[in-house]
Amino acid sequence: MSKDSRQEKIAIDFRIIMAIAFTLIFWASAFAGIRVGLKAYSPENLVLLRFLTAS
Repeated sequence: MSKDSRQEKIAIDFRIIMAIAFTLIFWASAFAGIRVGLKAYSPENLVLLRFLTAS
């Protein structure tokens, strides 16, 4: 294995780790966001917001 391909593999692994970390942080914060959001908005409004952002 050449040095360049080894560095490329390390870069790919770092990108994968960062993508997983990003996903976990946003997934975990969603529960807290829902709890805070329910204090100000009805569940129907939050569902509408969720569907609008997902599409």
